[in-house]
Formats: sequence, structure tokens, C-alpha cells
Amino acid sequence: MSYVEPEMNNSSGASGFSIENPKSGVQVFESSDVLAGEPHGVRLVHLKEFEPPFVMSAAAHANYARRFATLFVDDFRTYWGGNGKVLYALNSRGEQFALKMCLPHKLSNKTANEKLDGVKRQSESDAENADAEQELQMNAEQRLRHEYEIQRSLSGLKGIPQVYGWAQLDGNPVIVMEWIEGVTLSKVCRSLAVDDEGRLSPLTAARIGRDLFDLLSRMDALAGEFVHRDISPANILVRTSHLSINEQAEEGVFDLCLIDFGSAVYFGESKKSEGALQDPLANGGAVSSYAAPELLEGAPKQSEKVRTSPLLDVYAASSVLFELVCGRVPFQSYIEECMSGDGSVATKQTTNQQSHTRLTYEIKTKKPRDQIVMAHRAAQEIGTVLSYEPEVAVVASMAAAEFSLAPDAGEVRESLALVDEQLEELIDSGLQVKQSDRPLAGALRDALATFCFQYADNVGRALRGEPLVSCLSGNPSSGFGGSPLRLRNLLRSIGKAASAAVWLVSVVATGILVNGADATWGLGDAATPAQVNGVLVACALAMPGLLGLVVRGKEIHSLKGFVRGSAALFVGVAAVVGAGMFLHPASEGIANGLAAALFASTAAAWCPLVVDFALAAMPARRRKMLKVAAERYALESGAHEIEKADSMLEGISIEEAAALRVHPGEPSFEKMRSGVAEIPEVHDEEITFEVLDDDEEKDSSHDGK
Repeated sequence: MSYVEPEMNNSSGASGFSIENPKSGVQVFESSDVLAGEPHGVRLVHLKEFEPPFVMSAAAHANYARRFATLFVDDFRTYWGGNGKVLYALNSRGEQFALKMCLPHKLSNKTANEKLDGVKRQSESDAENADAEQELQMNAEQRLRHEYEIQRSLSGLKGIPQVYGWAQLDGNPVIVMEWIEGVTLSKVCRSLAVDDEGRLSPLTAARIGRDLFDLLSRMDALAGEFVHRDISPANILVRTSHLSINEQAEEGVFDLCLIDFGSAVYFGESKKSEGALQDPLANGGAVSSYAAPELLEGAPKQSEKVRTSPLLDVYAASSVLFELVCGRVPFQSYIEECMSGDGSVATKQTTNQQSHTRLTYEIKTKKPRDQIVMAHRAAQEIGTVLSYEPEVAVVASMAAAEFSLAPDAGEVRESLALVDEQLEELIDSGLQVKQSDRPLAGALRDALATFCFQYADNVGRALRGEPLVSCLSGNPSSGFGGSPLRLRNLLRSIGKAASAAVWLVSVVATGILVNGADATWGLGDAATPAQVNGVLVACALAMPGLLGLVVRGKEIHSLKGFVRGSAALFVGVAAVVGAGMFLHPASEGIANGLAAALFASTAAAWCPLVVDFALAAMPARRRKMLKVAAERYALESGAHEIEKADSMLEGISIEEAAALRVHPGEPSFEKMRSGVAEIPEVHDEEITFEVLDDDEEKDSSHDGK
């Protein structure tokens, strides 16, 4: 297990104590305080009382333990976390291992620390203090043993560090596990960000979320319930031993690994893991910025089923996905406001971790979450953002190539933002306060996989003003039953199906019922006796609706197509009424029935035109975006004249915009992505395309910053 680049944020806590950063909620330490008095350099250590994670014979045990008996530990690669520290070790074969041990007792357990402080306030007796410290150390070791049992149960599962055993190092218990070469998701966010706020490309974030929920769904598939309960960017590693971060981003698949199981619970089919705590979160542990509200201080007493539900991880993983696309955690604006003392929620003593988690619970349950603003929606110049996501740029260029008049920058921005709204719905579904309203991890994995798979097609649909392909599951139990996009598509389908049924019944039934009825044909004295031809009546009733659909053509979601189809429909109705003036049925009931059938068939034929236009993804927006985009750019940039906004956007291509942000000495965007088929050059009035030279040098190490 490895944090390749540990983040040592500044804190104001006492020496050796951990505090919770109010903004990120990540457990951090002062490196100068924590490492004081610790050994430095490479040293030889001996592990004793080695215990393998599985049953084996005595001879096999001796051979297996010999592999870990003597190790070389590099203290310069020691990393610290909320509950322990991780040592980097090598054996004589060159195999790499991680040795995790609990922190000194003052760093391990909040409740026990409070108990120890209370004992010191009540009495200065050294004996009482020694007893409290001993109890504290025992609790820390018990938590470490609990973590070992959890990982031992999951060892071998993809995305979980492999556990090799339990041993004693200098009298302290340690977990011997796999050493993972990788970086935390926090660092991945910084290296792959597409704007200054730290947002990732929505497509990249969706792929990370898909792989994260896939990992959680594999845990759900075990023979019992497993819940991590402390998912955060600091506890998610991206392995880099095979592919770098940039290479994984280009492949669209991320090798994720979940670490730090100190707060996890696992229940087998018939028994709980031996040595596991009944509730490891009873004394705290989850990062409040990502944890579900039912786990936070201040939440009402919950049943064991609620506090051990896999839906707890769904909330935390959705919070991580929120941070990936927005560059900030959910509710961060409220927390910052309250921590500054300006909020309506009481904020006294919020520097205390317990008070902070209680405050976070009140915010998460009583306040609406921060609005999800992704990179495309927030971009004032879409070309600058597209310069950092060449795959999306190629998708947009291929979709725009279908038009004789290329879409302008504003249309591209709005179309991409519209596609991203489906991702917003998925994140929002996982952040529901009520636990039962959240979808399962498997459902979110499937929805995110569909979002990624349909992304290119949906970009083209958005540019054409067509309905998007929904990525949401149709199963109500999945948690997506109330999706606005799904409801819109469902209403359109129901409306068109119902109207088609009414139209068909009106046309066919009327033709059958009036066939052969007595009537006269003509006007005045020229009228002659005749019989009603049911086939001709059915064709006359069907003609207006078919004419409207044919005249509308492919512009099913545009205002122009709606008006044109409606006009053709009513022209057809007028023609049928005019022809009907020559037909005089002998029975007044038949005449009234024909009039009712004409009304019903006309209304049923008009309904598809209405629902296709009214429930379209982007009705009546094509070719009017230029003025709207210019006005929006003027407002967002603080300009008071639209001409100023036009002049700012005119002639700015992707490569020129990217050059403004590429630091001296770094490869340009064009060199970084040479060989990509087409890269759009975004202007205010249109998008043109530039084919890059395949011979240009490709620099895959560029990280987009």
C-alpha cells in the first residue's frame, strides 16, 4: 500500500494529534511533529509471531513465514494515515511489502483520548493515567486487528490489497500486505483537471466513477455484506505499475484500489469475522465531508442494518464523484460559511472534530446540496476546456461535421452541458438523504457505463436537437424511477403509443362500421344514390395524419418541423371536410359518427407532433444560439456590450487558447495529441476542423495542466 506523494497539509492541532480539515475532511498531520523521534534511513527488521491469513500445515507455515522473517525497511518511504502508518519493506528476494502498524496511542482513538483527558482533569494520579493509556493502546491494536480480519476476508478480490499475514515488529502488531505503486485519487484530480477549479472532464469522471462502483458492486456480491464506510479520494489509489495516469485516461479504464479498512464491516453468511469490532465507527473514523449523514455525529440512533448497509458506500462514492466533476465536495459552501461564523447554524467550537461532524450532519440533512456545475457548463470559452479533453473534441467535431452550417461555440457548449446533465442525475441519486432512495452500486455502475458508451451518440443528438439516449435503468428498485430525463422519455413514448392506438381504432373501426351504408353523392339536384365505401372513408381519415408526418420529415423536434407538420395536417383535414360536403349519409347518426371519427383521428395524429416538440431535449434552440451565446459570454466576462464579447471570441482557436495556459517548456496541446484524427477549432460563429499531421511527435506524458 502506498501514497506515492503524501499530502502534508497545515494543521493547528497539538503535536502528534490528527485533526480534520474543515474543507476536505481528510485526516492530516504535521510532518515535523509526527515524524519527530522516528527512525530514518534503511534498517533491518525481524518479524516475529507471524500468522498467515489462511490455514496451512506446520511445514508450509515455516517456509511461508521465512519469506517475511527478515526485511529491509526504508523509513524515508513511510506514510501516515488517520489510524496508522505504512512502512515500505523489501525481503532478500526483492519482493516489496507494506507493513501497516497503529499510530502512537494519542493518535489512534478520539473517544479514548477524551477519556484520557477526562481522567487527567479528574485526577493527576499516574496510575490512573497509565491505566487509561493502556486501555487506549489496546483499543488501537483491536482496531488494527479488525482491519486485518476485514482485509483477510477480501484478500484476492480485484481492487483490494492482498494480505500476507499478521506479525509483531518490535513488540507492535503489524499487517503484512501488498505494496501498491500508485497515486491517490486526490492527485489524479489535480493532474487531469481541465480548468482552474480542479474539475475533471465529465467523461473521465464518469469512467472513474464507473470503475469505483464496479469495485463496490463486486464487494456486494460476496457471500455476506461488506461496507467500507470511509470512502474518500485519500482512500482510493490508482495503480500506476502497468500504465501511467495519462495512459489510463486515454484508455478510458482506471485500475482502482481501495485502502484503509479501519471503519469497514463484513458479515459472513453465518458469523462475523473473528476479531472484528462490533461497530468500528462507534468511536469515529469516517470522513464527514464524504460520509452518509446517518454515520455522522448528531444523527439519531440507527439500527445495525442502517449503519452496515452497502448504500453508505454509495453515498460516499457519489460524494467523491461530485468532487471530481465540480472540484469541491458537496455542501462545501455551507460548511465554509458556517466555519466562518456567517451561517445560521450554530458554529461555536467547530474546530473540534466532533462538533464539526455534528455540524456537517445538520447541513447534509437540512440544506440543499451545492449545485453541480461541470466543466462544460462553467466554461466561458469552450475551446479552452476542449483543449484538455481531445477525445471529447473529436466527438464534437465528428458530430458537427454532419451539418452544412457548422454549430457555433455556444451551441457546442450547451450541447455538451446537456449531455452532462445525465451524469448530474446519477450523482444526485446517490446523494439522497434517505438511505432507501439511493440506487445500488451495481445500478450506478451500469448507468455510468451506459453514459460513457452513449456519450458520442448523445453529443450528436444534442447538437441536432434530438432526445438523448437515457443511461438510466428502467427498474424502479434501482433508484432511478424519478429521473426527469427518464420521465420525459417515458411520457413521450406513452403519448405516442396512446395516440397511435386511438388513430388506428378511429380509422379502421369507422371504415368497417360505415361500409355499405346508404347515402347520396353530390350537391342539390345533381345528387345520386350511392353506398359508402369503407376503404375510401378509412383512407380519408388516415390521410391528414400521414400528410403531417411526411411533411414534417426528420425535423421532429424543431419548431419549424412542428409548424410545418401541423399546417399540413390541418390542410389535409380541410380537404377531407371539403370532400365530405358531397357525401350525405341517409342516417344522421352515421353523419355524426363520421364527424366524430374525423376529430378523433385528427387529434390522435396531432399528438405525436406535439409531444415530439414539447418533450424534446433541445426544442427550438438550433440556429438561434449565436446571439444567446454572445450575451452569456458578455455577462460572464463582465462586459456590458455584446460587441466586446464577440471581439473576445472571434478568431480564438483551441490551439491558441491552450497556448495561453501551457507553461513555458511544456509541450503544446497540438504536440501532445498529434495523430488524433480531427481537432475542432472553435470560433464564435462556427466550428472548422484541422487535420493534424501524423508525423508530429506525441508527448503522452503531458498531464493537461
